[in-house]
Amino acid sequence: MIRVMLVDDHNLIREGLKHLLLDSKLVDVVGEAASGEDAINVARETKPDVILMDIHMPGIGGFGATKRILQMLPKTKIIILTAYAHDILSSRLIQTGAYGYMMKTSGPNDIIKAIKTVSKGEHFISPEIMNKLALAQINDYSGSPFKNLSDKELQIVLMIGQGITVKEIAKRLHLSEKTINTYRYSIFEKLGVRNNVGATLEAVRYRLLDIPSKKELMQGAVIDDNDE
Repeated sequence: MIRVMLVDDHNLIREGLKHLLLDSKLVDVVGEAASGEDAINVARETKPDVILMDIHMPGIGGFGATKRILQMLPKTKIIILTAYAHDILSSRLIQTGAYGYMMKTSGPNDIIKAIKTVSKGEHFISPEIMNKLALAQINDYSGSPFKNLSDKELQIVLMIGQGITVKEIAKRLHLSEKTINTYRYSIFEKLGVRNNVGATLEAVRYRLLDIPSKKELMQGAVIDDNDE
């Protein structure tokens, strides 16, 4: 059973999510919280495998809670839930280190799939969010952080965005996996992100990646960060 914690300031939303998850027979809901501050305390006590985290809540909100919880429980995987598409374009959101990003309108199957995916150490970006990112109007390309990447780094980040593993990237570029990981960490630093999913979101945001194919969307744009 995957131990899940729910964080949302609306009781009805938490109750709906709880019933959905319990019906799946795959999840045990071990805790709930209605604010960022409560989330930190409940997470400390329950040490969940996965947290479904709302962004807009009283107090420090989901942003602050996510950062604090990950500092305290680095093995816990957090999935960001938001009702507002513009949240996903925020670099502040990308930098939280969350393992998943979903709209609150996501269907039950996507929510279950996201929990199963991140519990295995893989990232999950819902099809809705990938579409919204890809279709977003980015007017100021002069500020793109990708201009700071070398040709090799740009090549690698685009391959990462396609879900290609470090092992396969190394094979295609005739480099060692250690060298590819060195490039990855340099890319993360230059883009101001913490992991593969952050780099992919930035690439979509600046339209360096095309809108995912129907097959990729159905797969939830799963991106593995554990190829080290």
